[in-house]
Amino acid sequence: MKNRPQRTHNELRPEYDFDYSKAIRGKYYQRLLKQGANVVVLEPDIAKAFRDSAAVNDVLRSLLERGGIMSSELRKIERLFKNLCKQQVRGFPRLHKELNASKEQGVYLIVNCNDRIVHVGRTRGAKQGIYQRLKNHLYGSSSFTRGYLASDGSELRKGYKYRYLEVKEPRERALLESYAIAHLCPLHIGTGEEQSSSRSGAPRS
Repeated sequence: MKNRPQRTHNELRPEYDFDYSKAIRGKYYQRLLKQGANVVVLEPDIAKAFRDSAAVNDVLRSLLERGGIMSSELRKIERLFKNLCKQQVRGFPRLHKELNASKEQGVYLIVNCNDRIVHVGRTRGAKQGIYQRLKNHLYGSSSFTRGYLASDGSELRKGYKYRYLEVKEPRERALLESYAIAHLCPLHIGTGEEQSSSRSGAPRS
């Protein structure tokens, strides 16, 4: 059996002659703090994706900017939603009476006789905006009246009400509609399966 060579305690080569008695602990610590530097250890698989620190900073900065945009957009939609809920409630007109609604683009709510919100909708570029969409419901020309009122839009004249908010930007209309559905008519968010057309329940969007 061969004897293993014994290792010496000091394996440092002679040319590396360090005098540790002169070392200063934390010599560059304050400088790093002043410069705002920080050290983050990346996992090996993540580190492979970046060539240097600048690449890491670029990606992180981009994520922060996107997060800021999304947060700002969400706050705006929340403000629009609160504004929508504060809008004047109007009743659908009796027969031979004119519908009183804006012809601008926007988002609207339909409320039944029990003050329950049964539909959230938005305009999708209709020439007469909110007025046209509400009139479509009134005359049975919408999926809402077909699914919820058995295609009889005249039922809306029997105590149903609506409120609306003008919103010019298409993206904001879409986001506001989704936000309002989630908060006011969660049953609108379905699985794609047919729902009962019972007038006591929320309609299928």
